[in-house]
Amino acid sequence: MDIGLADELGFAVETSARTTDATGSTTWERVGPGKYRLAMKHPGYWPAESVVDHAATDSTQTLEVRRIGNLELVVKNTLGNPQEGALVELTSVEQSQDVSAWVERGLVTLSRSGWKTGPDGRLRMLGLPNGAYRWRVTPRNGEAREGESVAPPMSTGVVEVRVE
Repeated sequence: MDIGLADELGFAVETSARTTDATGSTTWERVGPGKYRLAMKHPGYWPAESVVDHAATDSTQTLEVRRIGNLELVVKNTLGNPQEGALVELTSVEQSQDVSAWVERGLVTLSRSGWKTGPDGRLRMLGLPNGAYRWRVTPRNGEAREGESVAPPMSTGVVEVRVE
């Protein structure tokens, strides 16, 4: 994984990112006391960032990283027919974050129909940090349904939602 370290003014401690070893560790030597921003970017993982307060003595900092996964909602009526145009809202339970903000920043990709289900009644959300998500589906004509599902790491969670 590529790890970067910058001081509180945003200046990089090194000009290039470090790569972790087999244990997921990396070390910077002769770093003075102060606050630093630790950032990780790597394909297949959700970008992680943390501010650390480094004391004058040796210290170890841990940065939690998450694999990415996908979530697909399949909206059908009570007869099992796909429901096109149902509006979907999605929130990360663990991060208390509306996923639309991640889409705007380019971190998460939606299927071509945006936040509405396509002709096949599906909406795909790709590149989510694995974990629990709260969803709300509002069909064009009918009552909203709510639930919670998991985006599994390195896989796609598929959820079927029945609406009237």
